[in-house]
Amino acid sequence: GAPIRARSGAARAASTRARARTCGWNDTHGTRGSVLELAKLATSTRGDVARTRAVEPTSFAMGGAPLRVAYQGVPGAYSEGAALAAYPDAETVPHEQFDDVYAATENSSVDRAVLPFENSLGGSIHRNYDLIFSHNLHVVGEVYYRVNHCLLAMPGQKIEDLKRAQSHPQALAQCEGYLTNLGMVREAVDDTAGAAQAIAEAKTMGVAAVASRRAADL
Repeated sequence: GAPIRARSGAARAASTRARARTCGWNDTHGTRGSVLELAKLATSTRGDVARTRAVEPTSFAMGGAPLRVAYQGVPGAYSEGAALAAYPDAETVPHEQFDDVYAATENSSVDRAVLPFENSLGGSIHRNYDLIFSHNLHVVGEVYYRVNHCLLAMPGQKIEDLKRAQSHPQALAQCEGYLTNLGMVREAVDDTAGAAQAIAEAKTMGVAAVASRRAADL
């Protein structure tokens, strides 16, 4: 069928309510992203994407074998969550950089890419707008994905033991008030889930990551 065309430019979701304990937002503030799904111009032989009923986040149904879906980050990243919201039965394939996701999709090592283009608080992700014009891919769908930040740390600590918070700069900015109230020093790193992974692997005490609940579960 014809590809689903995503909204252009400033795609925004309706207002959403953030969980009270995510990063200290009040009941009327949260963040949600517009995430676009990309595929090669050639028709995939592994299943067609078809829009189904609207849910939260938007989901898509497909037939045939499970798709391999690329995203930027490590397991537990918000982009992986968006990929699974769009393709619940897919095999998700992590890549370090946005450029790597585009390249993997273009050379057919994966069937789809799910990438962030808009954030309701942070605005446009300009790098992905630049890359889409330089690759032979087109948009086949769009997901509005709610982001709920969590403060993750090694077990056996009280919240007052946590002195530093590590995450992507945008996540730290979105949680600035909450972290300031806790007296935590903010340290920017490349990835939300990557911060959680590094703390878990090193068993670092006194440091927390701002990341997804899924990152904690993994």
